Amino acid sequence: VRPSHHNQQLELPSHSRTWETESLILNRDNLYFFKALSIRNEPLDIRFSGCQKENMSEQGIHIEQLPELKEPLLIAGFDGWGNALDVSKAMVSYLIRKLKAEYFAKINPDPFYRYDESRPRVNIEGGNLKSISPPGGSFYAVQTGSKGKDLVLLNANEPNLRWFRFVDELLSLCEKLGVRTIITVGSMYDNVLHSDRIISGIASNENL
Repeated sequence: VRPSHHNQQLELPSHSRTWETESLILNRDNLYFFKALSIRNEPLDIRFSGCQKENMSEQGIHIEQLPELKEPLLIAGFDGWGNALDVSKAMVSYLIRKLKAEYFAKINPDPFYRYDESRPRVNIEGGNLKSISPPGGSFYAVQTGSKGKDLVLLNANEPNLRWFRFVDELLSLCEKLGVRTIITVGSMYDNVLHSDRIISGIASNENL
């Protein structure tokens, strides 16, 4: 596309996209912004798994159905820096499968994740783009019956942004569910033998 100081529209064949280009002069350089306007005679057939336009005022955690739980505790596993060898997230994934936990809420990815740091995943079948899954996380509930306390399981990517808001949203959800104890699982690389097993814990209360 040749530089231009005016908006221009490129007409492509009927089966192709129509693109609008805008140029902005900044320090004698032309910066181009491309925006897809439409696809003629070919509607988009892509499923956005939890990726949708959200208002800034919307909640960071979307609750589909609030479960009724008995004195639940929350176990969280995050992918990221504290997930060496996938111990953290894989353990929570195992509990979800083993205990047949039921999904009830998800994290809104827009406020908490940078898509250039945590890239959305795409599903391509036969050369066709089928779905787009942004980073985020999901909440699951386990009702143990008379065996003990119920469980809330969080399997998520580590947030990139607004950590204090994320904590506020998480604690707000815990308050609604009656959660009084939160356990986070993590794993770190260190200068130890591969055969060594070192387990450590940090608590916010001396009684724990």
